[in-house]
Amino acid sequence: MKISNSSLSNYDNDVQELRTQINIVDEAIVDLLKKRMDLVIQVREFKSIDQMPSHNMAREKQVIENVANSCTGLTKEFVARVYCHLLEITRELADKKTS
Repeated sequence: MKISNSSLSNYDNDVQELRTQINIVDEAIVDLLKKRMDLVIQVREFKSIDQMPSHNMAREKQVIENVANSCTGLTKEFVARVYCHLLEITRELADKKTS
């Protein structure tokens, strides 16, 4: 099957449009990650005042279960893996910022 130049041009345009949309979504994700990190730091500050442990594994498990159970269009396993990694990185960054 031979592909015409016009088909290739449409393909390139379609792919570029999809990549533009991905970039917009990525920017929104980064914005939300920053907001989430700011909130984590605030929680850490409250815990520090009350002399509580900086992180709570039961809470992290609850967060992962909540997001995995509320996802639609993605597998629970995918969301749980993303959040496990997110929480690990968040802990590391929060440790650095609050120490």
